[in-house]
Amino acid sequence: LDNNGCITREENIIVFLLKKRRYKNQRLLVNATITEEGTGFEVVGSGTTKIERTTTKLIFVKADSHFKRGIPFVVKVCLEDIKGTPMPNEQVFIKARELGYTNVTTTDQHGLAEFSINTSSIKGSSLNIKIYHKEESSCFRYSCIAEEHAQIHHVAHSVYSNSWSYVYIETEAGVLPYTPVKGDFVLEIPVDLSMAPEAKILIYAILPDGEMIADSAKLEIEKCLLNKVDLTFTPAQSLPTSQAHLRVTASPQSLCGLRAVDQSVLLLKPEAELSPSWIYNLPDMQPRNFIPSPHQLLEEQDPCEWDRDSDGLEYLQPNERDAYSYVEDMGLTAFTNLKIKYPKECFEYDIFTPMP
Repeated sequence: LDNNGCITREENIIVFLLKKRRYKNQRLLVNATITEEGTGFEVVGSGTTKIERTTTKLIFVKADSHFKRGIPFVVKVCLEDIKGTPMPNEQVFIKARELGYTNVTTTDQHGLAEFSINTSSIKGSSLNIKIYHKEESSCFRYSCIAEEHAQIHHVAHSVYSNSWSYVYIETEAGVLPYTPVKGDFVLEIPVDLSMAPEAKILIYAILPDGEMIADSAKLEIEKCLLNKVDLTFTPAQSLPTSQAHLRVTASPQSLCGLRAVDQSVLLLKPEAELSPSWIYNLPDMQPRNFIPSPHQLLEEQDPCEWDRDSDGLEYLQPNERDAYSYVEDMGLTAFTNLKIKYPKECFEYDIFTPMP
């Protein structure tokens, strides 16, 4: 064992014949025994590891939950190897089932790949996307002899607008990739500590016919604490049973707490160490979305509508968004006669009489 009580061994796994068909979805079991010199005291441990055939990993960097017809749907992914290292100059493929859309691009130096999908011709209310690295795997249920490559899926639902008019917030710097655009502007928002760890932005516009269109965005704010605390020991190092002086400095009227534990405790459980992330993960610091309580007075449900489409009923899926959903997500209540809710669908049920 080394000075930290650890030992590392590398084994040649070729001897395990992992490419044999019968070893698919198997695990390796490792047993270890440590014997203390002098006493002969033994400590036994074991662990398992999955036989992973997927040699790459795809991670969504940007993929909105909803799309707006006519506005390109931008998807950005990161390709990593099995160790989590970005893979540059690799091909990444995308398929969009509803559009019959396929495309391929090459990752940049950071392993990032970006796609822009034209949503103008989408007929339904959902967009199913599949992104994968290299072509389909030849690995079957009982015949798996080749390595697999990463693939991920994403489903986006539409935002409803009776006039097909939308507003869109782009939080990244650069040129807006959307055409045609009838207008754009830059909005600068001052950021302070009270907004941490995240801030929500709601932007909306009211059309001449009274329809309201909206969009929202979430900004990740650096996890900083308002009061800065400084702690020093004098001397910095000392022997056991010796005296040490502790000095704590903070802003006036700060409530300070002190905890002293052996360093080995934090080595075994580093997540227990105090940090801004630990503070912001407390229940009272979590962002609050709109969750109606049993005693809260909610708005009356709008009546459903029939035959809004020339071919009959226009079916609006439950996952579609309207302007009111953006307002509701902000924890706000709207008192207005504007058109902010899309009409609900009326269902007609046929009553079947059992045959005699």
